[in-house]
Amino acid sequence: MADQTTQQNLITAIANDLNVSIEDVKAVVYGEVPISGEKLRSPIMKALGEDGRGVFICAVWKGSPTPNAVQNMPEYDYFGQILEGLNLYLHKGGYKSQLLVSNVRLADYDYFEHIISRRPEVGIINVASNFSGHLKEACEYYQRPLVFLDYPAAEDPTHQYIITMNCKAIIEEVVAHLYQLGHRRIAFIQGPQIKQTAIDRYEGYRAGLASADIAFDEALVRTGNWHEPAGYTAAEYFLALEPRPTAIISSNDLMAFGAMRAIQEKGLRIPDDISITGFDDIASAAMIRPPLSSVRTPMTQMGSKA
Repeated sequence: MADQTTQQNLITAIANDLNVSIEDVKAVVYGEVPISGEKLRSPIMKALGEDGRGVFICAVWKGSPTPNAVQNMPEYDYFGQILEGLNLYLHKGGYKSQLLVSNVRLADYDYFEHIISRRPEVGIINVASNFSGHLKEACEYYQRPLVFLDYPAAEDPTHQYIITMNCKAIIEEVVAHLYQLGHRRIAFIQGPQIKQTAIDRYEGYRAGLASADIAFDEALVRTGNWHEPAGYTAAEYFLALEPRPTAIISSNDLMAFGAMRAIQEKGLRIPDDISITGFDDIASAAMIRPPLSSVRTPMTQMGSKA
């Protein structure tokens, strides 16, 4: 459980960074009062997840809403599309979803346990599975279903409801595709290694290089946090190498967007001078210029399956 000081420090830091009121940040975080201007919602939501510790936990229930739950919703990206699929499926059965927390540093496990203990019809979905902690223990104790989309790297997945993709094999295919296009110096932006999908994607990169008989070069790997600035920083580093890579694989689309911006600011052309691929194929991947080549994650279907 995040203590009150930690929660207050995070809220104050976001308010100061964005030059908005603490009350507006609390309005987005807790949903208890209206925000003063809807235009503030998006930057506050973005700030909540920018350190890579953003997390979305949903309760699924039949009946009246749980009071004092988080009301904010992410932008229509990876999480937004998963929640869309979740709600499309729930609508058919008369069930509803409610967002309970949007950042791990705001997680109140006592509150989760209170909901689970008092509401026998409630199940929990951990959409961005950076952690489980007392939430898993409480669900096991009260015999409530807990579904993970992905799972923490340190977690034992045995007997867990987990919905994920075979990311290792997929990234191997991406490397093979780039090899067939003539690339031999392929860089990789990995996600934070606390999540199993991030580890699987990195292992797929290593395996793909081995299958193509390309020697692994530690200098061609940088670690990001799933967000655009991290991709920008990683690409700046790669472009300063001599020789620079001819292709970059990003573990997700947002970091790929940042890498693309860094490449274009250097006056280089995509894909003429350097190729780049992403992962997830979020809606905005088709809108960026040039459109991003990306592995499609069936986000809506994953939400429905959850």
